Amino acid sequence: MSTAALKTEKARVKRARKQSTRQKRKRRSLQKTSILSRGKLVDVLTTHPGSDQRDHDGATGGAVTRLGSKHVDSVVQQFIEFERRHFWNRRHGLRVSGLPLTDGERFANGPDLAAPHAAGGARRGVTPTGPGSWPVPVPADSGRTGGGGGGDDDDDAGTVVPQFDVFTAGHGRRSSRDVPRRLKEAIAVHCPSGGLTTRVAHAEPSSDGATIKLLIELQDGYQVESVIMRHRHHSAGGGNITTTRATLCVSSQVGCKMGCKFCATGTLGELGNLTSGEILEQLVWANRINDVPMRNVVFMGMGEPLNNYNSVVEAVRVMTSQRGFGLAASRVTVSTVGIAPRMEQLVTDLPHVSMALSLHAPTQEMRASIVPAARGWKMERLMGALDAHTRITGRAALVQYILCLLYTSPSPRDRG
Repeated sequence: MSTAALKTEKARVKRARKQSTRQKRKRRSLQKTSILSRGKLVDVLTTHPGSDQRDHDGATGGAVTRLGSKHVDSVVQQFIEFERRHFWNRRHGLRVSGLPLTDGERFANGPDLAAPHAAGGARRGVTPTGPGSWPVPVPADSGRTGGGGGGDDDDDAGTVVPQFDVFTAGHGRRSSRDVPRRLKEAIAVHCPSGGLTTRVAHAEPSSDGATIKLLIELQDGYQVESVIMRHRHHSAGGGNITTTRATLCVSSQVGCKMGCKFCATGTLGELGNLTSGEILEQLVWANRINDVPMRNVVFMGMGEPLNNYNSVVEAVRVMTSQRGFGLAASRVTVSTVGIAPRMEQLVTDLPHVSMALSLHAPTQEMRASIVPAARGWKMERLMGALDAHTRITGRAALVQYILCLLYTSPSPRDRG
């Protein structure tokens, strides 16, 4: 085959692959908005009937209030305060089979996240009844005093699983006075009951309990994975085991288009971006399940975070805000395969957040053979972006490698 014919064939194959990716990726159609999706809630103010007008709120003594982003921030703060008050402690951890069951890992009426299905199937995990409703809330006036816990959990029976309600949350607190009635009505229409749009479809603990893999189901049926990594401490004498801190690995996309040869997610293609709320809900579920709140968050799950830049930046800002989850910015790490322009922008937008680069090879040629994105962004520019990060933040970036077999033998120069 001549050189011209070979170039033509390569171009045809490239166009076919792009067309296949476009056909595979569908615009996500989301019926409900997560209460943690700050940007989308601001958009609700302009789309909800009457929300673009000033609001007369009885809570402010009849004063005229102009709805804006500060009111959405108050709603997000209320939800996180609710989570902190009801779930971020050792009495409200959802129980997972395979982990030592302590008082800090009990949940009244809560299902065993890794128990066999009632039908007798061997698959580990249980399916909740709907988004944001795990376990099933028990109405306070239902008179139900028993639950699915049974056995050693009988002393916890009758506890009502709390559900966030924007109309009642924060009463008597400063944050609640900033939320006008019209915004609450808009949230009641556009957000699901309880505020969450996702559910934990499956939880898989490791044999030693050091990690818990969560399969998070989104409202449109897609699924992504999160992993809780528990840093555990053995007391003197080998007695009790306590979890001193925990790290959460979150996903930012459904699938990924970067096509790294060693990554299973890359075989899916890019199926869609997660909203900032869906990213933050992974943190919500992890804090509910684990016996201590998450201390670190790493964007090393499914997807390329910098290809979903706006949602990732918005989620990180809520994670690190003192009115949000209150994480230290240096304990949030954004990992990338090397989208150079976004790396340079990230240093400006989130200067205190840690950065990690999936390098995987010492030379441009070797890297391009296993990371197709390397053909677009040369190693020299990536190193420049890392240098800028170090210069501005004063902290070194993390460089990641994976040990794998190359598809072609390295050149004598690479063998070095």
